[in-house]
Amino acid sequence: LLFLVLMGDIDTNVRNAFLSSFADDTRAGNKVLNQADVNCLQEDLNQIYDWSDVNNMEFHCDKFDLLRYRSSNSREAQSQSHYTSYDGSIIEEKYHVKDLGITMSSNATFTEHIAERCEMAKAKTAWILRTFQTRESTPMLLLWKSLVLCHIEYCSHCPLTTSDAADEHSNVNLGGCRVP
Repeated sequence: LLFLVLMGDIDTNVRNAFLSSFADDTRAGNKVLNQADVNCLQEDLNQIYDWSDVNNMEFHCDKFDLLRYRSSNSREAQSQSHYTSYDGSIIEEKYHVKDLGITMSSNATFTEHIAERCEMAKAKTAWILRTFQTRESTPMLLLWKSLVLCHIEYCSHCPLTTSDAADEHSNVNLGGCRVP
C-alpha cells in the first residue's frame, strides 16, 4: 500500500507523455512526429528520473524497453531518435515486448502473441497424448478444458490479425480429434 501511495505523484512534472502503471511497471509514451516530439519525450523521461531521486526509488535500467509504433509520417523522426535511461545508457529498441503476459509487436498486431499461445497449447496437447493412453472422449475433453484451452483463451479478446494466425489458432487439436 505504501508503494502505491509513493507512486501516486510520478506524473506530476510530466508535461507531454502519458504514463500508465500497473503494480511496479510503469509505461511512458507519446506521439512522435518530429525531433521536437523526441525532445519532449526525453524531457518527460528525465522528469520521471528526477522524481525517482526525490522519492528514493530505483529504476532497473536493464528492464527498459523501447517499442515504437510507426507511421509513414513519423518514421524519419523516430529512426533518428534515441532515448536514454536513468543511468545514461541508450534504451534498446525491441520489436516484441511482453507486458502482463501479452506480447505486443511494433507493427501493432498480436501475431507473435497468438503464435506463442498456439505453441504452448500444442506442447500441452503433445504432453497429454504422451502421458495418457486413453482416447475416450470424456477424459480427453476434461484434459483439453483444464490444461489446453486456458492457453488458447488467454487474451482471446485480441483480434486475429491475419488469416494465417486464425488458421493456426483453430488448428490446435487433441489426438487427431478436432476440439473446437
